[in-house]
Amino acid sequence: MPERADLPEPALLAEPKSLAETLPALEVVPALEVTPALEVALESVPALEAPPVLEVAPALEVVPAPETVVVPEPAGWKLRFGLLWTGSAASLLGAMSVTTAAPLLAFTLTGSPAFVSWVVAAGTVPGLLLHVPAGMLVDRLDHWRTMLVGQTVRTLMSLAVVLTLAAGVFRPGVLVVAALVSGACTTFYNVAEVTAVPRVVPAARLQTAMAQNEGRANGAMLLGRPLGGVLHAVGTAVPYAADAVFGLASMLAILTLRSAGLRGRCAGQDDAARPHEGWAHVRPLRADGPTVASAPRRKGALTAEMLEGLKWLWRYRFLRTTLIACTATNLLFQMVTLLLVVRARDAGLPLAMVGVLLAAPGLGGSFVSGYVALTRRRRFGRRPLRLVRLCMWAWLGMTVLLAAVPWAGVWMVAWGGVGFVGARLNIALSAYQASRTPPELRGRVAGTNRFVTLGVAPIGTMCGGVAITAVGALAVAWAVPLAIAATGVLLWTARRARVRRLRRRTRRDAAPAPMALV
Repeated sequence: MPERADLPEPALLAEPKSLAETLPALEVVPALEVTPALEVALESVPALEAPPVLEVAPALEVVPAPETVVVPEPAGWKLRFGLLWTGSAASLLGAMSVTTAAPLLAFTLTGSPAFVSWVVAAGTVPGLLLHVPAGMLVDRLDHWRTMLVGQTVRTLMSLAVVLTLAAGVFRPGVLVVAALVSGACTTFYNVAEVTAVPRVVPAARLQTAMAQNEGRANGAMLLGRPLGGVLHAVGTAVPYAADAVFGLASMLAILTLRSAGLRGRCAGQDDAARPHEGWAHVRPLRADGPTVASAPRRKGALTAEMLEGLKWLWRYRFLRTTLIACTATNLLFQMVTLLLVVRARDAGLPLAMVGVLLAAPGLGGSFVSGYVALTRRRRFGRRPLRLVRLCMWAWLGMTVLLAAVPWAGVWMVAWGGVGFVGARLNIALSAYQASRTPPELRGRVAGTNRFVTLGVAPIGTMCGGVAITAVGALAVAWAVPLAIAATGVLLWTARRARVRRLRRRTRRDAAPAPMALV
């Protein structure tokens, strides 16, 4: 192994010196002698002012976050709505009982089916033709006065029928006049009552109020029709006497409602500034505000005013879609009603069972109305169109069951399910419409909605009778779900096309403008 070469020893580091040894010695500067000249110079220099002492600012107070403002509900609104609901329930119950008793009385007195058809038509025509004019007048008139006058005239007409029957001077034509007057007064009353609900009920409780109104309508339908038949069996004049009693109860509720604080408000004006000189003080023509009556009437202004309700319904996608869906399905469901009567007769069902079957939609509607009212559900989703889609699917399934299953029990459940779904959509539609429509358009919007959706009922009944006679009940039963499916596809296709147009417009607006060549 080679030996290691000797390496020099490492040099030792010198010890560190102190700081005083490393720094050079500082020379002591002699003190400055103050001479007399220097004292004079120092006195000529102005004295420096001392800077102000900074004060410590007090601690900043922590401001609490603003709390959510809760709008208090108006005092006494429950009493006012209860009176409005009670008066309308009495009026509707009397009207439904007379609607059933009038054809029976006509057939009892004359024995002529043709005259019975005239009486039925006289009671139906006002509801078809007067909804839009009633909406126009309700937008101008006092709601309270409209309801009171309509109910008073209808009550007097029922009393006139009772008196002529008791005196033995009754003529069959009186029934036609009574049906016309009753139908017209009921139309005006219903439109005024619908527009008065948002005046009474707070916005947060509209859905619950509409659910109670829907339950009232279904309950009156369930009780009023059999009540009219039972009262007619007791005596020919008893149904009209009962209608007069119901009318007096409704008038009492309306009068109490006036003293409780319901005041019909002029379109676009406050209650305090509202004049009480009839309806000539205001003539609303546009959705953005009323126009004074002194403004000159343009040619075609009346027609434009009548179309304001339809324009407003068409403005909102939910209202537009629901209007189309309800109109189409109401027409088809009138065909289903006639279809169930024919199939029940072919199946040999007793008349009592047929009556229960036809009352199933009212039972379903009453159930869902009570559920919504008791649970106080205020919303039906952030996307209300989803409710329309679910209703269309449910109606499709129910009508398929009606066509495919030949059992009366299944028919009852399916037909009741149709009423259940329809009542839920009616509640949502009424609440949405009342919350979105301005006060000066509520009458026209409500009248147009009822005219379009309910005006197709006679057409559906007539078409159903012709179709069943031509192709048979089973073919019509399968045509109904196919028509519902086609309506849903058309609505979905129209919505997709609108979305595509909006997307193309958005891209076109967002695209940069082309640069011009210099």
